[in-house]
Amino acid sequence: VVADNCTDGTAEAALAQGAHVYRRFHNTRIGKGYALDFLIQNIYGDFGKQYFDGFFVFDADNLLAENYITEMNKIFSEGFRIVTSYRNSKNYGDNWISAG
Repeated sequence: VVADNCTDGTAEAALAQGAHVYRRFHNTRIGKGYALDFLIQNIYGDFGKQYFDGFFVFDADNLLAENYITEMNKIFSEGFRIVTSYRNSKNYGDNWISAG
């Protein structure tokens, strides 16, 4: 989990569930791209580039079907390097940002 400029308890909640958490605070490099770059660089630094076969990217408000990871893993196992899919959001109708 990358807790990006979080002050809402995200890091603590993730840690309590056993997740690896990387905390990031930056005043000018704001946004998901910077957060993901920070996360990947830290994962590579901690585990090396060959440790994981791939990554899933989710937002905290995404809702997944029970078999989502199993089904996506089948696609990765077929040799695809990059895959996208439909992920529902629990706050889809809150505002125009969450609807995007």
